[in-house]
Amino acid sequence: CTATTWKTSEVAVKDGRLVITAQRDKQGQWITGGVSAAGWPQAVRTYGKYVARVRVDKGQGVSAVALLWPQSNKWPPEIDYYELSGADGDRGQETATTHRAPDDAKQQSVYQGDLTQWHTVSVEWLPTSITYFVDNKVIGKVTNPTFIPHQPMWPAFQMQIQQDNAGNAVATATAAAHMYVDAFYVYAPVTAPPPSTPAAPASPGSSLWIAIVLVVIVLLVGLVIFARARRRFR
Repeated sequence: CTATTWKTSEVAVKDGRLVITAQRDKQGQWITGGVSAAGWPQAVRTYGKYVARVRVDKGQGVSAVALLWPQSNKWPPEIDYYELSGADGDRGQETATTHRAPDDAKQQSVYQGDLTQWHTVSVEWLPTSITYFVDNKVIGKVTNPTFIPHQPMWPAFQMQIQQDNAGNAVATATAAAHMYVDAFYVYAPVTAPPPSTPAAPASPGSSLWIAIVLVVIVLLVGLVIFARARRRFR
């Protein structure tokens, strides 16, 4: 993204929300920002569910994305579970895209709606599938095993500037655009317990000892009850 200059000044927390801004600086150059959870151990994981409540302002030529990026920093793979293209400045469509390693082949799902309004977007990444959601409704699912990464990845939010083939910015938005994240959750997958191993059949000798122990326990309990009954009726 050579047309994008990221600066920490364009990332802030306001009224309890993450706010990322894309705007022109005093020299007329586009600047924006991004934030990752690369340093948050609970969020850097292999498999899980990531949920965000998010909305983005209109802005022709300004893109926004919520994604998972490989901890190794060797791209691909990449999981973009919420991406708004700068070509759709009115924010009428978002895509969810899985980038396969190592050839960057893509599987993509599309959701249409008003993305300037709040939506809850999420991805459920499991060893055998990747499922994308908008407002708890499935918009796409990947089950081709060659597309599913099996390595630690971390989540990030960022904005960037649309560029031409030469790497020049082509954004025409006249006002700053913002990406707002109101809530973000990370869930670990629940692993199924290992199958129970049937107990080996007891040998005749051990069965006899078990029977003797049970008889002794029953006799002791009976003696205790009898002793209490005698004291009660004296």
